[in-house]
Amino acid sequence: MVKKYFLFGLFIWLGIVLQASEQDDLFMKANQSYQEKNYSSALKIYEELLDKGNKSAALHYNVGNCYYKTKQIGKAILHYERALFLDRNDEDTRYNLELAYKDVEDDFGTIADFFLFDWWNKCSKLLSSTLWSILGILLLWLGVAGLVLWVMGKERGQRKKGFLAGILLILFSFLPLGLAYTKASLEQHSGYAIILAKETPINSAPESGSTVLYQLHEGTKVKLLDKIGAWYKVRLSNGEQGWVIDSDLEEI
Repeated sequence: MVKKYFLFGLFIWLGIVLQASEQDDLFMKANQSYQEKNYSSALKIYEELLDKGNKSAALHYNVGNCYYKTKQIGKAILHYERALFLDRNDEDTRYNLELAYKDVEDDFGTIADFFLFDWWNKCSKLLSSTLWSILGILLLWLGVAGLVLWVMGKERGQRKKGFLAGILLILFSFLPLGLAYTKASLEQHSGYAIILAKETPINSAPESGSTVLYQLHEGTKVKLLDKIGAWYKVRLSNGEQGWVIDSDLEEI
C-alpha cells in the first residue's frame, strides 16, 4: 500500500516537473522571438503561457512589451498594470507603464482613492493573504488562551492580566484578518480596468440611448464601481462617473 502511494506521488511530482520544464522552454522560445523582433510570434507564445495559468509579473511585463511594440497601447498598459500589481517594486515595469501612458489620448490625471482606503490597501500588500490570516488566527488563539487563564487562574492578579490580554489580543486579531480579506479580494479583483476600444462613450445610464458624457479612448484607466448587465459603472480620476459597455474594457 505504501509503495502504491509512493509511486502515485512520484508520478504527480514528475508531471509537475515536466510541466514546469515545458513552460520554461516556451518562455525562452518567446524571449528569443522577441529578441529577433518577431513580436507577433513572441506574443502568441506568451499568451499560450497565460492560458496555461502562468500569471507571473515577468510574463505580464513581456506581454506588455510585445503589445507596445505592435502599437496596441491599451493591451500594453493592461499587462504593465498587471505586472506592477504583482510586483510593485519593479522599476522597469513602472518606467514602461509611464511611457505607454504618454500615448493615451485622454488625460484625466491619476486615479486616487480616499487616503484611508489607499493606506489600508497598501498595508494589505505588505504580506500575502495567507500570512495575514495566520497572524490573525495566532492572535485570536492567544486571546482565547488569555480568557481561559482568566476563568481558570488561581490568583486574582493573574486572572485580571489574562482577561485584559485576552480581550486586547482578540480585538487586535481583527486587524490582520481584515487585511487578509482585503488582500484576498485584491488578488481576485483589482477594482480598476483599462479601456481597450479605440474609442467608447461613457454614458449617463446603463443603456445605449442615454446621454453621452465623454468619449474615452484606448488606454484610459478607470475605477470600477458597479455592474448592471453588460454595463460597468466607472469613475474617472476627475471625479466624473458614468457607464461603459463591458466589451470595451478589461479589468486589471
